[in-house]
Amino acid sequence: MNTAVAKFDKIPSDESFVNSDEILQYLANNIAQIEKIHCSHVFQNEDVAKLHTILFENHEIVKLRSLKLPKNGLTTESVPSLARIIQQTELLREIDLSDNEIKPEGLSFLLNHALLLPTCLLESIHLSNNKLGPKGASVIASLLRAEHSLRELSLSHNSFGRSIKSMGLYLGRLVRLDLSQNKLGDRGAHIIGEVLAAPECLLEVLDLSNNKIGYSGAYHLADAFIKGHNKSLQILNLMDNNIETEGAEAFGVVLKFSHTLRELNLSRNSIGDNGVRLIAQGIIENEDTCLQSLDVSWNGIKDAGAGFLAEMLMQNSALTHLNLKCNFICDSGMKVLAESLKADMALEVLNLVGNQMRDPSPFIHVVCCHPIKLKTLYFEQNVLTDEAENQLHAAFAFRENKKGWLGKILRDIKEKKMICFDLTKKRHGDEELLAIMVSLAKFKPCVTSASFGGSMVSCRSVGRLSECVVAANEVNLQRLYIKDTPLGFNGAVALAKALLKNTTIRCLSLKRCDLGEGSLQIARALADNASLLRLDLEGNSIGDLGFQEICKSVFTDSKNHPSLISLNVANNRINDAGLSHLHCITKLEDLRLDGNRITDMAALDIAKAVMGHSSLKWLCLRNTDITWKGVRALTLFLHTPLVLDADCGLDDSTKH
Repeated sequence: MNTAVAKFDKIPSDESFVNSDEILQYLANNIAQIEKIHCSHVFQNEDVAKLHTILFENHEIVKLRSLKLPKNGLTTESVPSLARIIQQTELLREIDLSDNEIKPEGLSFLLNHALLLPTCLLESIHLSNNKLGPKGASVIASLLRAEHSLRELSLSHNSFGRSIKSMGLYLGRLVRLDLSQNKLGDRGAHIIGEVLAAPECLLEVLDLSNNKIGYSGAYHLADAFIKGHNKSLQILNLMDNNIETEGAEAFGVVLKFSHTLRELNLSRNSIGDNGVRLIAQGIIENEDTCLQSLDVSWNGIKDAGAGFLAEMLMQNSALTHLNLKCNFICDSGMKVLAESLKADMALEVLNLVGNQMRDPSPFIHVVCCHPIKLKTLYFEQNVLTDEAENQLHAAFAFRENKKGWLGKILRDIKEKKMICFDLTKKRHGDEELLAIMVSLAKFKPCVTSASFGGSMVSCRSVGRLSECVVAANEVNLQRLYIKDTPLGFNGAVALAKALLKNTTIRCLSLKRCDLGEGSLQIARALADNASLLRLDLEGNSIGDLGFQEICKSVFTDSKNHPSLISLNVANNRINDAGLSHLHCITKLEDLRLDGNRITDMAALDIAKAVMGHSSLKWLCLRNTDITWKGVRALTLFLHTPLVLDADCGLDDSTKH
């Protein structure tokens, strides 16, 4: 669906416009402040006449420099008004009439009544997609022959074909030229080649995409560089021209000799691995290359081609952007590309979208462990798992964090300051935690508290934490908080083994860590850990079996856990059966059972466990299925200091 666009630079406004009349009224009221007008899908021929009237009546205060009216369906009928606007707007330097219906006769009128006048100082004209054809090419040729200020001309999608010959060498007077989608063929490329070869050529930016020039046309274009005449062209777009390997060979030679070309787009040209080899070889052999951007996307490149490009990257200090989107590069090719990034080279942006990468570890390693200059890696639409994509994102985040907050933590550790790090509000993952763990193991400072979590943290880094911090007992870690981290069974096992050896942690919180059956391992470790004071396992779906195992380790008829005073098992899918193992509580002060599936039957088990003991100070039963009857029964057995936190409708007078 076409959407109307109206933009006016230099006006800080929240105005919204429904039709052209509103736009014109706004212009009339604010014309003295407007330097750029951009309207599409909204103006008609008569609106251009009204715009001229506004500009003419306010000519003394008009500051308009850019007028863009693309996609408005304007016809030759609008041309007289356009001509008068160009004549009478002294500061106008750019006009865009792309995607309209201006015929050659309309363009001729515009030429004779505006563009050829000495008062016309236009520097940029956009006439793309007006179907000008051969007749329009002749009019453009007349414009180019005249002495004028024109520097940029956009003529894409005008079906010029061989008629481009009428413009000839005059095209070389321009600085920027867009001739894309004009069916130029190899003969048209020959003409453009002659333009580029002329010593007086000024062209710096040339777009010849989608012109079917083939390998023969590529050779014609290459001649301008091979013969050493062209010293001006900096940006060349040859996308979708089917130049194949033979055409790539021609541009491999171009890249060997060119000292001005900064950007080359060879996308969608079927050059394959052999074509890439020739391109890469040309870049390698040019010690003074200025090429900063190379686009070889959609070219059927496989691992061998990636190898040629990797070799080129290791010997190149100029290329900053490389686009390999939608090729067939697999892990073997990805590995050599990643290895090449270690070299002292300039590459900042690498596009690998739509290839066959499965294993991101080579890129993760090089990003995290080497001082490379790569800032952006595009890797969507490969065959990566969600976890692998998260690891890649985390690798780049790690590098940025190392320059900021992570770097500060690592410096504090090195200086053996007392550490208390909270990462819960910072974007972090395994790489950050692994760096911290390595540093802690090396320098052994005192760590009072550690808090972290999130989807980018996995059992990989938690396993290292368990081994070199929790089990080692060398940094005096007292409080450990992990939240919203998919630890799973393996992460729980690693922590459980560490808790068997730990003697310093007083508070352990594992909220929403997907422990599942791993909670059994944590529970069994509690029986042999005599230092833990507070345990928080909220939101881990430990179920009845998990809670029963905790009860065996913490609550027994003969002996309670020697140190535990606070237990949180809220939101864990515990039913009445789970509480049947809740035996005598003698040391626990806080117990949270909220958010579980317990009923009035469980209230009796709770009452038996706490009856006659004064240590429990707070019991939370919110969001359970216990009714006011169960709460009333509980109150008969609870001692006075205990606070019962429930939400079943009893008034405060019935609660202790």
